[in-house]
Amino acid sequence: AEIKRLTAEGKEKTRLKRELDKMRETSENLDNDLQAREVTVAALTKENERLQSEVEANKEKIQEKADAHEKAQKEIKILTDRLQRNKAECDAMEDTVRERDLKMERMKRRSVSLEGRLKEVEELKEALNKEKRERLELEKNLEEAGGSMRMKEAELADALK
Repeated sequence: AEIKRLTAEGKEKTRLKRELDKMRETSENLDNDLQAREVTVAALTKENERLQSEVEANKEKIQEKADAHEKAQKEIKILTDRLQRNKAECDAMEDTVRERDLKMERMKRRSVSLEGRLKEVEELKEALNKEKRERLELEKNLEEAGGSMRMKEAELADALK
């Protein structure tokens, strides 16, 4: 009975030793697995920090681009307003130019009309001067004829005496 008990105890010890070895192996495997996971966690943490840093940098770039876009939008609005004002001024100037062109056209027509009248006046002046010359010549001829008649009258009066 003692041998059976000792044999049973030996088998129990062997079974417990195997179980302990299995537990040690499992513990080592778990330790190795834990170390591997800690390394993985450290690598992932480092990668996460790097990605977070990139995200922050990208956020800054996006904000800079958004600010630049907003500034460009304001500049576009300013330039659009200027363009509208310049267009309005240009339209006003074109209206003024059209009005001046119309005035110039009227002045040209009037000038042509006045030139025609001036030509008529010059022709009339020339005709008037010609008539004056003819009248003066007629007056001169008349005076000569009057003088000649007075002489003949005097001759006739002398002859009648």
